Amino acid sequence: MAFQDSNNRILVIDSDPEIRRLYQEILAPSAPSGHSLPDECNGDFPQSYALTFAERGEDGVEEVVKALEGGTPFAVAFVDMQLPGMDGAGAARLIWSLDPNVKIVVVTAFDELTPCEMIQVDGAQEIFYLRKPFHGEEIKQFARALTSQWSLEREREMLAAQLEKMNEDLREKVEEQATLLIQS
Repeated sequence: MAFQDSNNRILVIDSDPEIRRLYQEILAPSAPSGHSLPDECNGDFPQSYALTFAERGEDGVEEVVKALEGGTPFAVAFVDMQLPGMDGAGAARLIWSLDPNVKIVVVTAFDELTPCEMIQVDGAQEIFYLRKPFHGEEIKQFARALTSQWSLEREREMLAAQLEKMNEDLREKVEEQATLLIQS
């Protein structure tokens, strides 16, 4: 069983349509004639991400449920703290309870919580924090790093399971050989 391509699925939960449009432009840019635009930093072609948008925390949680049921989990979620209905901290808690593997970046324009306080709110040991207004390169860096991390963690889990299976098979063969030796 070979490892599949990295997961490029990203969920964006933000009530501001302009901010959602910015995420679209940054992470899934469209270029004329079907050509990708070169990355302004190094001339490489940018990685494009499969984006799903939600305006409310509850909608984001529903998207996570649908993705898990469809076998296509999100690698990363950018979650705004100020949302109508369920706030970002509540949405992050529910998302992590459904899928502890998703990498969540909490995004806020307000200084109401420090990163340390944010960890206490969300109850997560590995939380990522970004203040608005953000720079497009910050979003790209989070997306690149966290989708890669998600994929490497899944690959490590798969390899560990394969190793465990191989060890179990080897134990069974050793036991069979020992039994044959004893019988002979």
